Amino acid sequence: MKNITYGVDGETFYARCGDRIAFFELDYQNMKPENNFESTYTIGSCPLFQIDISSVRFTKKIPLAIKNEFRKYFKLPELKMTPSYYLVIDIKSGKYLSGVSLSGNSYTSDLSKARRFPNVLIAIVCKPTNEQMIVEMK
Repeated sequence: MKNITYGVDGETFYARCGDRIAFFELDYQNMKPENNFESTYTIGSCPLFQIDISSVRFTKKIPLAIKNEFRKYFKLPELKMTPSYYLVIDIKSGKYLSGVSLSGNSYTSDLSKARRFPNVLIAIVCKPTNEQMIVEMK
């Protein structure tokens, strides 16, 4: 049985399966003036020992859509889960959003104190930045 371990750093998502590591990379060849240089991503991979993963934080808290893209890449069946709530996570610190105010957001490492959003639209309303991601939780 194949096991996948997911990770994230400041730039992209990773998935390790066996001795291979896959990652999202920007597809520069399809960035053309005709499509307003729209950025698209492809999944690249290499042997695990050829990449420095010291800055990668391995976690289970990866969005389901990202997990399924990696699972398709490794020829595994997609996960079929209906999330019961959503969290907003600060990517660099790994902490959960616990409060939103005019003076700034507050974060916690305690999952029980994290602000849970019942709908992904509500999580988007809190306007996550590039340093945050919305995570589906079951």
